[in-house]
Amino acid sequence: MKKIVLIGFLSALCLNVFSQDIDVFEDLEESYVSLKTVEEKLDFIFDKILNKQISDYKEIEAKKTKWEKKYKDIKEGYSNKKLKDLELEKINLDSEISSLRITINKQIQEISELERNKTKNLELQRIEKNRVEAEIKEIFNHKELISEDLLKITKERASSYGINKKVIFKLDAFIDVSKKIIQAQNLLSKRLNQVEVESQLNILKTIRNNEFDFLNIKIKSLIILLEEYCDKSQDLFDKFEIADSNAYTDEDLRRMLEEGKSLFISFPFLFDEITKKIKDINYKSQLQECY
Repeated sequence: MKKIVLIGFLSALCLNVFSQDIDVFEDLEESYVSLKTVEEKLDFIFDKILNKQISDYKEIEAKKTKWEKKYKDIKEGYSNKKLKDLELEKINLDSEISSLRITINKQIQEISELERNKTKNLELQRIEKNRVEAEIKEIFNHKELISEDLLKITKERASSYGINKKVIFKLDAFIDVSKKIIQAQNLLSKRLNQVEVESQLNILKTIRNNEFDFLNIKIKSLIILLEEYCDKSQDLFDKFEIADSNAYTDEDLRRMLEEGKSLFISFPFLFDEITKKIKDINYKSQLQECY
């Protein structure tokens, strides 16, 4: 019975563990059968199992070594690629850093240039501010009327250069009074319009607290001239009536007009009319009667 069991065990062992071909199996079986005792047969089986395990172990170790080498090669290959990628990335970063340094240096130069220009501009602004302040003082001391446009330009410059607000306020007052004076004065360069004259007289007479002596003098003289404009216009109208009556020779009329010409010098329109009449006694004036 033991013999049958051992033979069956040996058969299964040979088929499942060793996986040998038929010839090898027959040799194992003959060797096994030739053994006399159970102990020898068991030793034979264990020896074969051990040898098989050792063989399998060596095969596995060989495969392991081969796999480890392959893994190492793959790892090293990956590491080299990664290293190359990192080196390339470093090169790119170095290039970017270099470009940034160039840009920064350029910007530093530009900032320095801007600072120099700023300092220069501040100095120019200071000089220009002083110039504007001097111009305003000159305006306040000027003895002739200045056009409204020029006064407004000076004010704009004063505001842009940060002139003291009190000075600008004073300049505004000067501009306002000058504007009213110029508007009134322009009436003397046109044919008399009594309604406009009365309106401008009222405006001039309402000007109060004017601190500019020259403008005050101008206002007073303009009030006198505007109040006289009607009489002067009528006086010249009468002279022209005589000239157009043919009662005198042209030479006498010219002499009469020349003698009275200076009386109208403060009235541009009237002065221009009498000048035209002197040059051409037949000139027909636009003068109208005024009462």
